[in-house]
Amino acid sequence: MDDPKPETTEPPLDAELARFEQLRASGQATPADFADVLHRLKTEIVHKSEQGRALRLAQEALRQHEDIANGLATPIVQIWDGVLTVPVMGSLSSERAEILMDRLLAEIVATRSRYALLDLTSVELIDTSTADHLVKIVRAIELLGARAVITGIRSAVAQTIVSIGVDLSQILTLRNLQQGLAACIRWMATDHGAADETV
Repeated sequence: MDDPKPETTEPPLDAELARFEQLRASGQATPADFADVLHRLKTEIVHKSEQGRALRLAQEALRQHEDIANGLATPIVQIWDGVLTVPVMGSLSSERAEILMDRLLAEIVATRSRYALLDLTSVELIDTSTADHLVKIVRAIELLGARAVITGIRSAVAQTIVSIGVDLSQILTLRNLQQGLAACIRWMATDHGAADETV
């Protein structure tokens, strides 16, 4: 039984270029040698270009999937006329907080909402970075003329916030989402009453 012949593979392009350079230096390079190396160079350039394009497409697809995942992980729901709620889940990285802020502010403007409830019921742990991001989001909401309320802070999260020294004294916090919605409805009724009296 004959042994299988080893597969022939082309030498690496670097080796080909070195061989051609030796031939050229010795004056023995032929037009065929030059054409062969030129063909290999063109093939390699096309291959690298296709790899780069595929990598860019993959990176873009990954970014799109991350945006979709962030949107699904932090939905923005209009639970009442003029009232948005954001159920925050897990920790808020800088990137995720920025995406959330952009989406929430855009939604406040689009729906002309006057209140935004940031519900932390699903947040079991919080760190300084996450707390800082929440404060920034609240401040941005207020700059649009809307009112932000944080609801659903767990006891362990409350203890952590106190221990790390994050100041939430200027932010209204309520026990749960139901209380937050009730407060918003109460404020809206008060505002309507005051508007009626001025007419």
